[in-house]
Amino acid sequence: MIIGDGLIANSFSNYKDIKEICIFASGVSNSKETSKINFLREESLLLKSILESNAKVFVYFGTCSVYDKMSVDSKYVKHKLRMEKLVEDNCINYYIFRLSQVVGISKNSTLVNYLYDSIINDKHMYINKYSTRNLIYIGDVLNIVSYIIKNKIYLNEVINIASVHNILVSDVIKCIEKILQKKAKYSTLEIGSSLEIDIAKIVNIEASKNILKKNYVMSILNKYHLARK
Repeated sequence: MIIGDGLIANSFSNYKDIKEICIFASGVSNSKETSKINFLREESLLLKSILESNAKVFVYFGTCSVYDKMSVDSKYVKHKLRMEKLVEDNCINYYIFRLSQVVGISKNSTLVNYLYDSIINDKHMYINKYSTRNLIYIGDVLNIVSYIIKNKIYLNEVINIASVHNILVSDVIKCIEKILQKKAKYSTLEIGSSLEIDIAKIVNIEASKNILKKNYVMSILNKYHLARK
């Protein structure tokens, strides 16, 4: 069973007819969101899905933004933590997967979408000089999550799904510039902080082999670029 119709929901389409597992991939996905109405909408849908799914295992996707010093006090992060608590309190068996910056074709506002579109359209950007981000390809999210569920490991735990590569936003821009063969227009702000994500739970499993590759960030940005064509 799948709740949602976005990037993550579509990627987990093979779970559509599996009633024993409920993939909750709906709700607030924009880290800049502040709307109380949108937060309440996700909360209501989450509680309804838990009650009506009758699934043996409930899967919720949180955010690795909880480890970002500049985002930890945001309304979005506080909301996502509150949703995690609802899952923990109301589900007998569950997985909470905290995702880093997922790369894939999506209608939602994502970092890569923003940078890519801004460069193509000659839009001037402001970026935080010291901010790092962690990119992971949607296909790798699917493989890692599916492996964990199939092998029944880390049940009733919070698992971080991210790559081993933390990268400055300015370096992400350089990668996209190289792919597009076009210079970005941006100014740097003397702010930002590094993002440290503990991926000890996933780094040694077979499904995680791609995230260990040295050229991982460039390779997934190339995949994104080809999918955009």
